[in-house]
Amino acid sequence: MMSQSENRIASEKRAERRMRRDEGKPLRRLPDTLSPALLRRTEAAAYCGRSTATWDRLVSAGNTPAPIKMGGAVLFRRSDLNKWIDLGCPGRQDFEASIEARRGGK
Repeated sequence: MMSQSENRIASEKRAERRMRRDEGKPLRRLPDTLSPALLRRTEAAAYCGRSTATWDRLVSAGNTPAPIKMGGAVLFRRSDLNKWIDLGCPGRQDFEASIEARRGGK
């Protein structure tokens, strides 16, 4: 049986090995102080105060910013959602036109 100090030393050594092993690897989770820039549809719905079913209907009708597809995931840019809300939640075409006008295009 190991003494308490031997236990502590063994635990510290394991933690040190884990830190060396994980050094340089990407984080598995964002720290609580950071928010993801891309939101899944359920997160986007909650962010905008809508149920997932209502959000899906809005997306299908073209009444949200355009989603982006990455791998198999459908994602929404948090920055687009913020702009969309600031503009009063216009339809997708109006939203994209106003974004383009802000950039100085068309």
